[in-house]
Amino acid sequence: SPLWTPLLTAAKARGATVMTGRELAIYQAAEAFELFTGVAPSTIEMGIAFDDVMAKRYVASHAA
Repeated sequence: SPLWTPLLTAAKARGATVMTGRELAIYQAAEAFELFTGVAPSTIEMGIAFDDVMAKRYVASHAA
């Protein structure tokens, strides 16, 4: 599915604060990690890791 859905785009255009599924997954995982470990992870590093995993999944799913 697209990062920016028509609903998110429309809501943002009307001034709503929105969060993509990517951002939601990263921040939710960061909060859970901190709750379980007591250590606050870098959401920037988590975002890089998330993008890497998603890119690999995309390549694997489109392999001939």
